[in-house]
Amino acid sequence: MRKKRKSDEILRKKSLKSSADRKEIHYKGNNEKRLNRHQKKLSHALIKTKRTKFYNYLKMRNLLDKVEAQTNFKIPKEFSLVDRPKESQTLITDIANAYELNNSKKITIDFSQCTKITYGVIFVLDCILTEIAKDKVRLEQKYKIPFRSKIDFISSKNEKVNSRIFSIGFIKYFNNSANKEDTPHSTTKTLSGSKNQEHPMDNKKSVVSYHVVDYIDKIINEVGWKLKFQTKNFFGKLIGEILNNAEDHSDYDRWFIRCTAFKKSDEATFEVNIQFLNFGPSIFEGLEQSLPDNHSVRVIKEQAEKISSSKSGQFNIESLMTLYSLQEGVSRLKHEDHTRGFGTITFISSFLELSYHFEDQESELFILSGNTKLKITDKYKPFEKEGKYFISLNEEQNLMLPPDSNYLKTNSTYFPGTLISAKIFINKDDFDRKYSK
Repeated sequence: MRKKRKSDEILRKKSLKSSADRKEIHYKGNNEKRLNRHQKKLSHALIKTKRTKFYNYLKMRNLLDKVEAQTNFKIPKEFSLVDRPKESQTLITDIANAYELNNSKKITIDFSQCTKITYGVIFVLDCILTEIAKDKVRLEQKYKIPFRSKIDFISSKNEKVNSRIFSIGFIKYFNNSANKEDTPHSTTKTLSGSKNQEHPMDNKKSVVSYHVVDYIDKIINEVGWKLKFQTKNFFGKLIGEILNNAEDHSDYDRWFIRCTAFKKSDEATFEVNIQFLNFGPSIFEGLEQSLPDNHSVRVIKEQAEKISSSKSGQFNIESLMTLYSLQEGVSRLKHEDHTRGFGTITFISSFLELSYHFEDQESELFILSGNTKLKITDKYKPFEKEGKYFISLNEEQNLMLPPDSNYLKTNSTYFPGTLISAKIFINKDDFDRKYSK
């Protein structure tokens, strides 16, 4: 009896223990389910409410007005902020909106029907997506939940378009043998910086400036020439001032620059694309802000008012002031720093000096800022007068006369910052002819 009772007691304890184990497992399971449900609700709430810094900036500038975001985008036949500004910029902001709002959903950007593209438009798109992605990484690290969407890029049927989107990293493969006319050669990738760095040594303008100069020098080396030390130093200072301008005009507090080269089929010509970008007030808006304290800005505004009210009536004050701001010695910060106002016009002049012009290989530079589009080619070069450089965009080389309306236009679409997009052709025979003694 005693042994039996003892065995019964052992069995009873085992039964109680297993029952408690089952209850513990059951309660733990319920708690985990409750916790998972709570985490999902919390994650969903965070994903809906937490927005990236760049997205909030675009909203603040009233550039995003859609509540719902799509996930599939077809790039049009012509994708260009220069030739199709409204259509292209709307598409860029729609893609930015989708990348921000469609967390963990796949987004498709289809280039299959695109047959013409400019480097500036994919540079802007890449900068925006990269900025949003960086902020999403920070959110993921902070909240331990996924914020980023996967983006699939579909190649174009046009290999020249593919060479561009391959060079910026949108697609992973490119068939060089199918398009020998434009073979991607090299790139600096996108370089960026900010004036509000955590440490003063983090301000990278000078480092980036000379990195860009070294890159251009390497391309020139490919055609058998090289820049002299003094010339490299000179170019570095010019690029540095353009980056200074980008910092000063930006209220997003970030600037971007990228250089990319393509080798042409003749093996002696390179197409070099140089892009500068900042988000913030336009050149015109920056000038307007400095108007009360800046004599040179008041002078160019008076001239802009005269031309805009003339019989031609083709130009508004904003576009004319953007053109006049390029003249040597004009800067919205001239009243604070007398060394300002030389970089952009001197860069344009030097850029045209280096570049090669032949048939369809025309070097050109575009400036998009606010509602202004400005085009510069070899047709209307900067000219020197009384020791200073000027550019009038007319045959008379006279700033008192209206510019060529094909080279200065007013866009209906507002660009929220300034994009300088340059395309230079560097050719061996041209360099031999210009620089051989």
